[in-house]
Amino acid sequence: MTRSLRVTTPSDSRISKRKALGRGQWLLLEEVEWEHPEGQSLTWEVVRRAREQEAVMILAIAKPSGDLILVDQYRPATDAQCLEFPAGLVDPGEEHGEAALRELKEETGYHGTLDRLIPPRVVGPGVTSERISLAIVTVDENHPQNLNPQPSPEPSESIRCVRLPKSQWPSLLEDQTPLEVDAKLASFIAGVLLDV
Repeated sequence: MTRSLRVTTPSDSRISKRKALGRGQWLLLEEVEWEHPEGQSLTWEVVRRAREQEAVMILAIAKPSGDLILVDQYRPATDAQCLEFPAGLVDPGEEHGEAALRELKEETGYHGTLDRLIPPRVVGPGVTSERISLAIVTVDENHPQNLNPQPSPEPSESIRCVRLPKSQWPSLLEDQTPLEVDAKLASFIAGVLLDV
């Protein structure tokens, strides 16, 4: 069954004013005033990256096994270990695909081949303006560079590479998962397993 995407007309809503509430090295917290199409002026709190950098997330699949190559890392915002796709910021002057392969190598030690790059999309639009590209990458696990992968994460990161066989994917959708699972990863797994 083919479903068509219903495209809505552009909104008349627009931000009319920004007020800084806080600024850190990496993030800005702002209160924005925006105009509702019916005329009222409303406020909302939003987070933006201080340097307006986009990010890239890597869906890395090892071949021939089909394992997902993920990262398990401590995230201070949740005060927990989180299982997620490798990801990182795109450096100034860097292409998104380049950033994806660089981040994959840094965080997991694996070398990959970029198969497809999906343009930047919003991540948590209720809170943040962050936009992330999705890089779909194949990792040839028989390639000599991938026989003994050595990650080299940033000193400020606490990351470990995890290979997840498809037989273990359903466990990430259960309540008893012992670690936090990123919603993007859970959504991908649910989409594949539930064939939605």
